Amino acid sequence: MSHYETLGVDRDADTETIRVNYRRLARTRHPDRLGADASPEQVSEAEDMMSRLNEAWRVLGDPESRAAYDRTLDGGRRSAGPGRAGDGSAPAASGETDGSGAPAPGPERREPEEQGAAVVGVARLLVRFAPPWFVFSFTVLVVAAVMESEPLRALALFGLLASLVMFMIAPLLVMGSTRTRGDPPPDGSRAAHDD
Repeated sequence: MSHYETLGVDRDADTETIRVNYRRLARTRHPDRLGADASPEQVSEAEDMMSRLNEAWRVLGDPESRAAYDRTLDGGRRSAGPGRAGDGSAPAASGETDGSGAPAPGPERREPEEQGAAVVGVARLLVRFAPPWFVFSFTVLVVAAVMESEPLRALALFGLLASLVMFMIAPLLVMGSTRTRGDPPPDGSRAAHDD
């Protein structure tokens, strides 16, 4: 399935149409919308769909990545233009165009998917580990208060603080690892054009 099919747009769709479809699908297909009664299989399917949607937006939302992707769909064929023989070879010098007057795409700069997945995995571990750690630390704090043990109380307070920091760091890790150049701005400044 191509990125265009994933986002439900034609290959000649403009970036705004692609963005609107991406945001609509992301809102409706996000795993968080499944609810607590969703089966692990449903959650896994929704996460897989979101991964495909995000990848499609990352590629099609950026003009350079989209042009490179379109060339892969065309089997590597390029239109002949200034400084290009049409043989699919890379540009020899910077400043060349792709035949339409636009600058020829350079090498893609992207974060490896594995690194983003690892960061999300660490964030999930932090979120899963923090509640039991909080309960354990709170229990130790109560025991320390009963025993009137200052070192144990300090250790328990440190544990409580650590669990709260885990809760605060996990979302930041996920947000930092999943944002790419083509993502819509998080401030909602372009949200008025969604519908």
